[in-house]
Amino acid sequence: PVMQQRTSASIQIQEYRTELDSHTDTCVVGKHAMVFHKTHGYVQVLPFSDSLGTLSHVPIISTAVAYNDHNTGETVLLKIHQALVIDDMDTNLICRMQLRMNDVCVDEVPKFLNVNPNEQSHALSFPNEQGYTIPLSLKGVTSFFLTRKPTLDEYNNCRCIELSYELPEWNPHSQYFAQQEESMTDG
Repeated sequence: PVMQQRTSASIQIQEYRTELDSHTDTCVVGKHAMVFHKTHGYVQVLPFSDSLGTLSHVPIISTAVAYNDHNTGETVLLKIHQALVIDDMDTNLICRMQLRMNDVCVDEVPKFLNVNPNEQSHALSFPNEQGYTIPLSLKGVTSFFLTRKPTLDEYNNCRCIELSYELPEWNPHSQYFAQQEESMTDG
């Protein structure tokens, strides 16, 4: 699943999809992310079908991926806290709610389906980062952007944006979400 390869000054860079996933309840990264902190927590991961079995003892980590902004040429480090790591995955899966709880604006409506598309349409927007925007692409019906494992130099020196928060502890099964939604609806 290498999405794109490009060559820059004889350096070959492989980028992989980081996808918005409507069925994940926590961000999940694979082998093309840099784990920089392991918590003491572990979870059991249940797949969409019982026939696939479960993964037990999956670590909860903080990780980073590098995003190459093709408009500006800048490499931006994206930190994903309270994520799960599954080492044999090529693709990263992003939990939209986890990003939204960190004030990231997630617009997964493709531009061609948007009545009034603009720069923030079909994109991740970061109001706390001077409105920085990462445009999304489509593979079939799945929205994604390309990322790769950062180098140590990039980790230490590139601008950093946090996709998900480090604290409080992420609990995708919390009743808080349903209570907040219920308080905003009639009935």
